Amino acid sequence: MESRAIAKTLLEDEVYSDITFIVGAEREQIRAHRHILNIYPVLKDLLEPSIQEIVLQDVEPAPFKRFLR
Repeated sequence: MESRAIAKTLLEDEVYSDITFIVGAEREQIRAHRHILNIYPVLKDLLEPSIQEIVLQDVEPAPFKRFLR
């Protein structure tokens, strides 16, 4: 299986996810896997082990999900 396909599968599978993004005005919860998110330099500093939830009020859920894929 290709690495992007694996990442997409993990994004869609919330089993074992260990961080939650609260996104947009609707406060949609998007669960994710910290180890997968480490590939994104822009998120790396936010992924301290003690942080379980990150609020992104100025981001809409659909573009954020596309970014994660």
